[in-house]
Amino acid sequence: MKKISLLILFALHCSIGFAQEKYFHELRGLEDSTGTTHLFYRMYEKSTGTYTCNGQDEYTSYSYHDDINHFNTSTLKDSVIFEDFFLDGGCTGWNYTKDVSNFEFYESDPNKWVTSGRDDCAGLYINDYLDRSSFISVGCITKTVPNWSSDLTRDFPLLLGASGDT
Repeated sequence: MKKISLLILFALHCSIGFAQEKYFHELRGLEDSTGTTHLFYRMYEKSTGTYTCNGQDEYTSYSYHDDINHFNTSTLKDSVIFEDFFLDGGCTGWNYTKDVSNFEFYESDPNKWVTSGRDDCAGLYINDYLDRSSFISVGCITKTVPNWSSDLTRDFPLLLGASGDT
């Protein structure tokens, strides 16, 4: 009964006062060797912005965070454990993404984890709590922006012209 009460209190804590573009989902839990319940959930938040590019073109962009949070029911500490986001580069044409597709814990210990997902142009990855990583590299494609001074060729192996051609 105590765990159900804590779960209801936690759900109310996460949902009260949030706008439509911010909500929690994907609730998971585990009980560690001391009997403490740990809850893991995603918190989605979308934001938009409008920019003027090159002094004339108006551009509307959006970004989101869908971070994975950890709530310790013993200490009542709530924190982001894994970041998951998409940041729109606005006028630059450059976006940054970090996606956590999956996460697992071992030996019922929230400090022993493995994540997998996509990390922008680095490709597909698997990381663990011992700081070991494996990557499968994939190519990134972006287009140039007129009058943009940054050298995008060092970050993007395939760079399209502003009109979408090579």
